[in-house]
Amino acid sequence: MTESSPAPKGVTVSRGALIGGGVVVLALLVGVAVLVGIMIGGKDVPAAEPSNAPTASPEPVAAEPKETQPAPPPAEPEPEAFRVGETFTTGNVTLTIHSVEVTDSIATTDGSPLTPDSGGQLLLIKSTYSNSKTQADLSCGNTDLYIQVFDTEEREMAPVFETASIPGNPGCNDHLLQDTPHEWNFAFQSVAGASPLAIAVTETEKWLDPVWVDIQQ
Repeated sequence: MTESSPAPKGVTVSRGALIGGGVVVLALLVGVAVLVGIMIGGKDVPAAEPSNAPTASPEPVAAEPKETQPAPPPAEPEPEAFRVGETFTTGNVTLTIHSVEVTDSIATTDGSPLTPDSGGQLLLIKSTYSNSKTQADLSCGNTDLYIQVFDTEEREMAPVFETASIPGNPGCNDHLLQDTPHEWNFAFQSVAGASPLAIAVTETEKWLDPVWVDIQQ
């Protein structure tokens, strides 16, 4: 009879031990879950530490400039007015108005008086003239002057181009030497009854502002 080897003995775990071990494992799992929940839920967030960096102060806002009204332009000075008998210089010319006469006729060197047009009157102006630069022809040529005459209603009078025949003037094409004073008489025509107001004398080399002569009577 052959001896049989003894069967290996298995480890026998009782049912109670298995149940007890399962309970322990479950308790451990629950405990771990609770602990993790506490750690996650109860973890404090560290407060931000105050920064030591300097705080930039706000830049000052520049005030907008106030709009200023432009200053009014300075008033133009009133033109200087000379009187009859006063001497003045404009450009190269020195002139003195000696007299202003309203008349119906002016004697001439050829014997035929100058007379106005119908409804008009004449104004005879007597003066002394000199020119520091130009050899002026007072009767028929260049005098370096532009002369206007106005009445009290500011109407301009018309020049009479018969200067060569008015007594006292040099002959036509008789040029004056520089700085040589000479009598110069000339005429204008206006409507009858007009009262003379002023003479405007403008030099024609640079066309400076006119010089005014008050001739009110």
